[in-house]
This record gives sequence, structure tokens and C-alpha cells, in this order.
Amino acid sequence: MPDIHPFKKKKTTSPIVEKLEMLITIVERNQGNYFKNLYEQYDVTFQSIIFGKGTASSEILSYFGLAEIEKEVIFSLIKQSKVKEVFQTLSLEFKSHQGIAFTIPLTSMIGKQCYHFATKNLQKGETHHGK
Repeated sequence: MPDIHPFKKKKTTSPIVEKLEMLITIVERNQGNYFKNLYEQYDVTFQSIIFGKGTASSEILSYFGLAEIEKEVIFSLIKQSKVKEVFQTLSLEFKSHQGIAFTIPLTSMIGKQCYHFATKNLQKGETHHGK
């Protein structure tokens, strides 16, 4: 007998077109929007800026060129294929702006809509709100 349940959706899987990474950038206070706007040129959809305060010793801060302790931390989702290009740009930007950036690969994400939102890969008729 077939499994017929009124609330059970048929599982559909869509392949992950491109892997994502979490790009974390730490810059001086009031520079977050500059980098946020810069990343938008590289199809970065989701970004969040939070205020941070450094706790490292002054020796470590001086070594990395991060003397000011008030920071902005930018969390961005970026396509893996764009990481190298962004880091090339950042190597130039960090000559005039102090900061540090690194990525963490994402191994999973729950929800097809979340993935499509993060990659700007919406289907025809969808919006970022899933309608």
C-alpha cells in the first residue's frame, strides 16, 4: 500500500550548485560598511556587521597592526569560487586599511530557500522572502 499522508511532502532534492564559505573580516570601527559595499561586487548576499572589542595584548595587536581595540566584525556568506578574487582585492585594501580576514567552509545548510537566498539563485517568481 502506498504511503499517503496529507501533510507529508514528497522529498525533492536540488543539487548544491556551488559551495559557500563564511568570510569573517575584522576591521577598524566605522570601516565595516566600506567592506560590506566592496563585497557586494562579488555576489555576496548575506552580510552582518557587529561591533567588537579586541582583548589581545598590545604586543600581539602591534604585531598584526591592529593597535585600536574597537573593531567591526563582518560575517559574510561567499561563493567558494569568489574567495580567491576577494582575497586578492583585500590584500590591496589592507595596505591602506588595517584588518584581517579569513574564511570557514560551510559543510551544511538547512533549507533550500536559505541556500538560494545566500547565492542569489532564486527561482522565477520567488523573492528573498520565499513568495
